[in-house]
Amino acid sequence: MTSSVGIRTSPLKVGPLTADDDDLKVRCVITYTADTANNFNGGVVTSEALTLKLASVTDFTVSSDTITNGDTITLTCVATGETAPTFTFYTRGAAFDESKYTFVSGPTTETSGTTYTAMYVTTTKQATIIQGGQTAYCEASYGTGMGSDVAELTLTTYYDCASVDIPILGKDLGVIKTYADDESAGTRTATASCPADTADIRYDIQASVNSGITAVCDRETGKYTPSFLAACMLKSSFSGHYYQAKYDLTTISGFTICGPDSTGEWTEDNIIAKLTTDEAVCGPYERIDCLREETCTVDAANTGCTWDAPDFTYKITVIFATAVFTLDERSALMATTGGSIKINGCTASYSKRKRRSALETDFQLEALLNSNGTSVIQVDAENPKDSILSTVQLLFGAFGVVAMTTLFAGIIILRKKPRTGLLESDSESEIADC
Repeated sequence: MTSSVGIRTSPLKVGPLTADDDDLKVRCVITYTADTANNFNGGVVTSEALTLKLASVTDFTVSSDTITNGDTITLTCVATGETAPTFTFYTRGAAFDESKYTFVSGPTTETSGTTYTAMYVTTTKQATIIQGGQTAYCEASYGTGMGSDVAELTLTTYYDCASVDIPILGKDLGVIKTYADDESAGTRTATASCPADTADIRYDIQASVNSGITAVCDRETGKYTPSFLAACMLKSSFSGHYYQAKYDLTTISGFTICGPDSTGEWTEDNIIAKLTTDEAVCGPYERIDCLREETCTVDAANTGCTWDAPDFTYKITVIFATAVFTLDERSALMATTGGSIKINGCTASYSKRKRRSALETDFQLEALLNSNGTSVIQVDAENPKDSILSTVQLLFGAFGVVAMTTLFAGIIILRKKPRTGLLESDSESEIADC
């Protein structure tokens, strides 16, 4: 184009420009065409070199490669130009998204020659990994007519597993939670453990479908898998146990043990005394292992007998010196040595009756035989003054033999008659807690 005074100008458009074009040398070459009619020979004129200086954003970075929700980050934007630009940082519109970021400071700018560095500081407050991150922009504006340049990067904010609570599935009896972080994998592992066992309390912990002894939180989801930690459970302890025996006295009509009409050593008080007295023959002290080894004691308040015709039952309850937690441990303490527990033929005397004369003995024998021929009585023939019940062979050995007594020529003669089913014992240590 030609100006009003005859000056001709021609615009030069260069582009598209890249960062490599900074400091590009540009010259203008003008070629004149010859005009012989006017004695003009033409020619070529070249201008001096023009150095192209680009104004642009050359770098845009964030202070951390891995951003966790709650982190404070610094965005750094570098631009070049003959004049200092105005920097703007934003995620949408003209500002940072306040729902995901909290402003801290910036932008602050530093200048070094024609290089300008701006920094913007913000704190993340919401994970963006679920949406693939969020784009952040840095714009350097050089003023009206000079244009601007924009750079962008993606801010990916991960969940903070350290702030994610994992609950206990079930009643919490003092579960101890510990954590281990794997920064490279971006995971946190939670582990559940129980308080230390004591002499009286022990714990157990087991995983289930929805809970685990360990659980892993992934920073990309912010959730633990499984969703719960397992709860500690108290192991059932056994503070004691009992030994119980039951006998059928059907074949001994008219004779009772531990009943309201029982007499002599067979009364309830005397049976209980036999079950709670430490002696060599009767009772549990030489039979039940934990009593023999003095690792338990008889619980007299819960030891006794009952009579429910025709059945006689006794029960010996013991208290362990130290609670146990398994059936095997309990069974070992309640094991018996030396046969069944006896309540006859005792070394101690449990009968309160006075000694009787031989005539009294004969009279009682005859009366019992006449009233019921199945009465079980055995008398010491060498000393008939002894109580006729002092040697009753009840609960003796296997209880398989009874003695029938007869009176002949004024001399007591014992005639033994085998009888089965006298006492059918279902003696056993039953499984039950004290």
